[in-house]
Amino acid sequence: MYNQTVSVHLANFRTVVSTYPCNNDTSGRYSFVTGCGDCLRAYTDWVCAVGMPQCTDAPARPVVVAAPETQVVFTRTEPSASRTPNMTDKSVYPYAEMLPCASLCTLVAATCPPLIGWTCPLPGVSLGLSYRDPRPLSPLELYSGHQSLAGFGGDRAQDRFGNVFCNALKSDILYAQMGNSPHLRISVQTLASLLVAQSFFLFFLLLA
Repeated sequence: MYNQTVSVHLANFRTVVSTYPCNNDTSGRYSFVTGCGDCLRAYTDWVCAVGMPQCTDAPARPVVVAAPETQVVFTRTEPSASRTPNMTDKSVYPYAEMLPCASLCTLVAATCPPLIGWTCPLPGVSLGLSYRDPRPLSPLELYSGHQSLAGFGGDRAQDRFGNVFCNALKSDILYAQMGNSPHLRISVQTLASLLVAQSFFLFFLLLA
């Protein structure tokens, strides 16, 4: 399964990213907070979640229109309906496939070079057909080790009670860490300093 699908996509994507001068600080650094290594990791998680979906028990009564706090799954009832027909002899039907979290897609767009042109489905338009948004949780709903001390929760793919809303592969946790990271604040300060220095340089260049 991995060799037939995931590894092929990863090899092609690595080839595309390798054309970008990621290690060149002069022309290749496209972000102060991320790089090509983060891009490859984000894409690896995305292609794994899409190519090898997380499975769960099929619901007894599938929900046609689900509320935001419920789990949305696609039920597979026979081998011909499976996304992995080469594994039909090892599958148990019926089973359900959980949608990947939208954060897996947007994390690729956030960490990869802009020239790749990575885009994700638009919320409220086509996002719900392929992905599921993590659910906003209260501090009490966050599972152990991730409960906020600031009096607010966050968007998570799973709560402390075992309810899973989408397949995140920890992309929701990574987003939370990026938002609260001191390195992010330092990078913003560094960016401001660079902009000020550049302004002074251009000013003196014009005077000359």
